[in-house]
Amino acid sequence: MKGDGFTLVRDGGGELAADMRVALADAAHRTGLPLELPRPSDVALADVANTLDGDALLAGTLAWRQEALGWVGDWRLSFKDKDYRWQVRGVSFDDAFRNATRGTLQILSGNGEPEAVTP
Repeated sequence: MKGDGFTLVRDGGGELAADMRVALADAAHRTGLPLELPRPSDVALADVANTLDGDALLAGTLAWRQEALGWVGDWRLSFKDKDYRWQVRGVSFDDAFRNATRGTLQILSGNGEPEAVTP
């Protein structure tokens, strides 16, 4: 689980990136959240939501942490000129992406902000 960081984009990035795209697409599909990853040429994430005609921008980091016994996801959602932040720790990357999409929907639906999750 060691390696260089990367930005998850629509294509490229090797086997781990491909697995993560599948996990994220599945999480978005399960929650009914329309989601689009940036193209490799999109360098300024702040412009991605506008470029894709999106209403909200979900960004985050996902890192394997031995002390957490799993992946740690730090998520940030920009929506209506406000930033929301939450975290999940010690989960599979599938569960981390499910946490990201569920947290996003919780905010977008007006049902409050997600809390940090540690299984």
